[in-house]
Amino acid sequence: GINERVRGLLKNLIEIFVVINKDQLQQNDILKEIKRLHPYYDFILDVEDYQLSEEFDINWLLENQSEIVLKKIAINKDIKRILKEELNKSYHKELGHIFIKYFSD
Repeated sequence: GINERVRGLLKNLIEIFVVINKDQLQQNDILKEIKRLHPYYDFILDVEDYQLSEEFDINWLLENQSEIVLKKIAINKDIKRILKEELNKSYHKELGHIFIKYFSD
């Protein structure tokens, strides 16, 4: 895993990247290195266009619960579908709260 201190710093950095123009950032070498740390970072740094894969873990939604980040994630209809399916199979209180607040129409 990634050191807790580094994870905390990366969470703050991700919020900044989510707000800034992502097209310019995709070519940034630092961003490319961050994405290589773990599949989660590939997901969170390109959430609007993220193509779901077997690596995707619905619990990633719990990793950074910033309103800025969750609003961006909620744009992705595939993630909404997966989250709804997971909650129907096995309810999780925190994920349920995220679904109601950010994903319900």
